Amino acid sequence: MHSLRSISGLSAMFCGFYAATHMPLAEATTIAFTSPLFVTVLAIFFLAENVQMWRWAATGVGFIGVIIVMRPGENGLSDAALVALLGAFLAASTLILIKKLPLHESPYVMLFYFGLIATLILLPFTLSVWKTPTLWESTLMVIGGLLGSLGQLGFVLGYRVGVASAIAPFDYSRLLFAGIIGAIFFHEYPDTIGLLGASVIVGSTLYIARREQKGKTALTETEA
Repeated sequence: MHSLRSISGLSAMFCGFYAATHMPLAEATTIAFTSPLFVTVLAIFFLAENVQMWRWAATGVGFIGVIIVMRPGENGLSDAALVALLGAFLAASTLILIKKLPLHESPYVMLFYFGLIATLILLPFTLSVWKTPTLWESTLMVIGGLLGSLGQLGFVLGYRVGVASAIAPFDYSRLLFAGIIGAIFFHEYPDTIGLLGASVIVGSTLYIARREQKGKTALTETEA
């Protein structure tokens, strides 16, 4: 299970990196937010969860937002957009696999196995194309690693000490930051269609999160 989860998670990361380098950063980030929509569908088949009609409706609306962002035209969908969507699906699959692990499984053990398996998979490819990075490239990699680690730490600590329904909306600030970073460093500016699609996706996933939290709160109060 750890091997499958690690491969799925690593593949999702690869898709995310590919999408971010082949399409506007804000659009790649927007499509990545469709992962909770895929979780809804996968949970039916692999977790035997009962999905209510309101969640199906919200999921359908969310995928309409995906179509708006990906804007298929006469030439079909771009490869980058399809890879970004595949990455969201793989990320959702990873969450399902984590859910299938025993409850007593330590998160540190999961992180260890992910790092180990990712290293074993990527090492041969890395050695085959290795080029010694320049000082500037090394600096960027170190900064990226530190920022990524701090982001993960903040994410974990936030969900440990806070209320999930109150924290979840702040996760969507990534769209804002992705848009700002894309505009400043890459001169990428979202258009009206992109903003509309992003709003639909964020609205649907946020609605699902809110409804789920209200359901859990009501169940807790009933049991009390």
